[in-house]
Amino acid sequence: MNIDKEFWDKVPFDPKRYEYVKLPTKVAKILKRKVGNEVLLSYYYIDGDHRIKMLNYASYDGISLHKGPGYCSDDTNGYVHSWETLAETLAESFPKYAVKHRNK
Repeated sequence: MNIDKEFWDKVPFDPKRYEYVKLPTKVAKILKRKVGNEVLLSYYYIDGDHRIKMLNYASYDGISLHKGPGYCSDDTNGYVHSWETLAETLAESFPKYAVKHRNK
């Protein structure tokens, strides 16, 4: 099982508001899957008719979810950003999360 799916299954996410997305392979080539106790997650946050694409690091202490750096894209309004675009932006903004030897 993937580390992000294992993490997702531990945290009590509300299935009406959050939808798990398997971490895309292209994203895993740009960003590290885990840094310290933070795990990279890709998912949709659902707010009414809005499906917001989320890519962020998070840690869980068994009680609370702690969000780390990340980016999102509200694809509902036509501002479509790929998972890869979000990953590149995150890697540029927070270099410690970037895979060291990646092709740009």
